[in-house]
Amino acid sequence: MRSAISDASPALNHAGGRKAMDYAFYPGCSLDTVAREYRESIEAVFTRLGVGLTELADWNCCGATALPSTHPLTSRVIAARNLALVGEEAGVRGLAVACSGCLVALRRAQEALEAGDDVSEKMAAALNSIGRSPRSHVRMRHILEILVADVGLEKLRSSTSRPLSDLRVVCYYGCQIARPRNDFAPPELPTAMDELMAAVGAEVLRYDNKTRCCGAALISTKKPVALRLIRELLDEARERHADAMVVLCPMCQLNLDAYQEELRRGSEASYRLPVLYFTQLAGIALGIPAGRLGLRRTMVSPAKLLRDRLGVAI
Repeated sequence: MRSAISDASPALNHAGGRKAMDYAFYPGCSLDTVAREYRESIEAVFTRLGVGLTELADWNCCGATALPSTHPLTSRVIAARNLALVGEEAGVRGLAVACSGCLVALRRAQEALEAGDDVSEKMAAALNSIGRSPRSHVRMRHILEILVADVGLEKLRSSTSRPLSDLRVVCYYGCQIARPRNDFAPPELPTAMDELMAAVGAEVLRYDNKTRCCGAALISTKKPVALRLIRELLDEARERHADAMVVLCPMCQLNLDAYQEELRRGSEASYRLPVLYFTQLAGIALGIPAGRLGLRRTMVSPAKLLRDRLGVAI
């Protein structure tokens, strides 16, 4: 997490100066810690495709997880502060967000600001007290939406130099990117990640549990419940004979990857399924060196799979 609530300069690039850019980028806490490989693969893929990302300077936690239940107003204010940091410089097409939980938190803050009620007034007052003006019309885009809808599948196809033609995958979206309802990821049957994986050559298998919950933070408070949910997701992937599960959420990746060994204990089932971010596999297809995609950081190593099926050494 970056600094607590304070004043900050407009969005800057990593070198410290302004630059022309396509999107402001809100990475969120996970991409600086447990999901560094996600961030590395995002930046590598966007660079290869010529899409600019400029990180918000002095961003803070979005206030997801428990805070909305214990301090709803505080959670909205700290999320809204991130929206206030989004500059209005020419060329910024919106705010790119990588984590599904962050996207939900930021959208809820935006809706609260737009409500015109007592809560929105309190949020505005809190932001004004730190020298910030509320921004309620920031165009937020998940990175998957940017790649599929803005960059486009045809661009991804034409940029693919190492097709994933020998790889069978299931695409798991998790329960948050499609909720609340939005045009990009309908909760009944999202398809954008399936389409992207197919565009870069993978064989995308049917997967009926694509928007069921992985247990999320219940892994810390009600572990048996979370493990049962994780098992159900992995079991369907095994039944489909998937080589790998493709995800887009740091919490989902952590649960599905880190707890396979625990599920193997006392079970006849063998859980050794690589759980990879869609940007990692897209990066391979785009010819990005494997070392730039964080592929060594997963608990279930994809090394043998990628070597045997794609000839890629990590």
